[in-house]
Amino acid sequence: MADEKVKDEAAEEQKEEPVVEEPKVEESTPEKEPVEEPKVDEPKTKKPEKEPKEETKPKSKKKPEPEDTSKGKEPSEKPAVEEKPAEADKKLLIPEEAYLTSGVHIGTQQKSADMKPFLFKVRNDGLYVLDVKKTDERIKTSAQMLARYDPSEILVVSARQYGKKPAKTFAKTIGAQVLAGRFIPGTLTNYNLRDFIEPNIIFVTDPAADQQAIREAIKVGIPIIGLCDANNETKNVDMVIPSNNKGRRSLALVYWLLTREVLKGQGKIAVDDDFKLTVDDFEATL
Repeated sequence: MADEKVKDEAAEEQKEEPVVEEPKVEESTPEKEPVEEPKVDEPKTKKPEKEPKEETKPKSKKKPEPEDTSKGKEPSEKPAVEEKPAEADKKLLIPEEAYLTSGVHIGTQQKSADMKPFLFKVRNDGLYVLDVKKTDERIKTSAQMLARYDPSEILVVSARQYGKKPAKTFAKTIGAQVLAGRFIPGTLTNYNLRDFIEPNIIFVTDPAADQQAIREAIKVGIPIIGLCDANNETKNVDMVIPSNNKGRRSLALVYWLLTREVLKGQGKIAVDDDFKLTVDDFEATL
């Protein structure tokens, strides 16, 4: 009886073991499959999410809009550039056209190395053109220099025919001395000469025509201001005024401007309108 019981128990144990093992295998396999399937499906669903992002990239093409605004600023800047010459004209003693119509800018067909800084361009006919803005600046500076001197200490010289009348009118108006025509050697250096004078500054119309006066001014050590054309050498001139020093109208205009600016520096006139003389009053007659 005891043996049968043992057999029965062993048989029961054998029956129980397969029953326990089978469900464990079956339960584990189905659990893995559903877990793997959603993992595969999830990335597939993410792909359409990336596609709309690519569609949003064209929105970045709106960047041309700021470029359009920057381009819109350019026209606002252009008038500012165009206004600069207008502002520059206001700073000139007279409008630039007045210099041009009087021929102040017309130089010669030859140029010196000294005058290169004052040249603007070369015309097709070979004439060198002077920079009238530099002419204007030098007239201002020269007038300020002359206004510091007592008028009787200033000597104005002009050997050129067309420079005589403007030089005389200039000297008479500001109260300076003048030598128009031939410059007698020794005028500044020979004490025994009847016409000997001792100026403290000299103004020449043409360094080439007035070279005798320049040589004597160098000997006595006084400063020299000169109207210099494109072909003039300026090594002995302390203050160069680039100008057409051969034309009647050009010389008249430059001397007229100098007179007005010196009178203002001397305090004899307050504004330009107080100056009653005209350019015609300085122009030489034929």
